Amino acid sequence: MDTRIFRPLGLIVLLFFPTSFLKSQPALDPLLRNPSRAEWNSLKRFNQTLTRAQFQERLRDVFDPFHGLEPFLQITDNSVKVLAAPGGDELVEVNFASSPEKVKPSPVAFRSPSEIPRHPASKPLAGLRLPTLSVQFFTNGGVTPSRQ
Repeated sequence: MDTRIFRPLGLIVLLFFPTSFLKSQPALDPLLRNPSRAEWNSLKRFNQTLTRAQFQERLRDVFDPFHGLEPFLQITDNSVKVLAAPGGDELVEVNFASSPEKVKPSPVAFRSPSEIPRHPASKPLAGLRLPTLSVQFFTNGGVTPSRQ
């Protein structure tokens, strides 16, 4: 059987597939809204938990290797300001520690992979708990998220 027909057929189906049933549900609204001022201000609890060098290293190596956040951050020797839009209003300012000796412990307990207990090779995911959100299509004429 020649399967080359499936690719163009799939594209045609996607182009003409009705998406009107994919309405936003109230359960998804909290995930799609912009954070409030209070939520942005909660980042202040990380004041002085990193030096500028540590922050920039993590930003470059882990969180923003392609520099997409740069326009939204104003980094000085003393702090980083998060902006609502490039050149826009300041949402929050988080202060850096002045030296590695003055770094405060993080208010959130993070563990490195070496600190996480290992399980036998036969059950490498034993004890691992992940929150899930499944989406069921064609229920009540739209998308209905359900927590499991």
